[in-house]
Amino acid sequence: MTHPLGRRIAATLLIGQVAYVVLTQILLGALGPDTAAVDHNAPSASGLLLYGTVVIGILVVMAGGAALLAVERVREGVHGLLRTAWLVCLALGELAIAASFLAYAATETFGPDTVIGAFAVVMSVGIAVVCAAEVRAALHALRRASVDVRV
Repeated sequence: MTHPLGRRIAATLLIGQVAYVVLTQILLGALGPDTAAVDHNAPSASGLLLYGTVVIGILVVMAGGAALLAVERVREGVHGLLRTAWLVCLALGELAIAASFLAYAATETFGPDTVIGAFAVVMSVGIAVVCAAEVRAALHALRRASVDVRV
């Protein structure tokens, strides 16, 4: 188990990420340029459905991870293996986000986007580290419980 402050900070950062994604999706959907008429290629319904499903799935994993990290009642109510699997998925997703920001920053010239990208990398790696510590502690507890059952 990691320190409660670290879990709460990671959960707060996750809620910030969820809010950021929701806000950008709303703003891009409402205020984004409509280039379909110019390009003559309207997005397909199945493509939009798939995109929406993926975004909602990612948001559910992030929000669920925030709840698992911050709310003790949720932590105790979720089985150890499910909690571990959920946090592994969240950690891998955060590492993918960090890698994406690193790849973007490597191709751009230095500027404000680079600073934002560096902050996003640190934030995502920090969340992944907290998740990894939680997974390690959960696996250790599961191993200890299985040894107690055998004895």
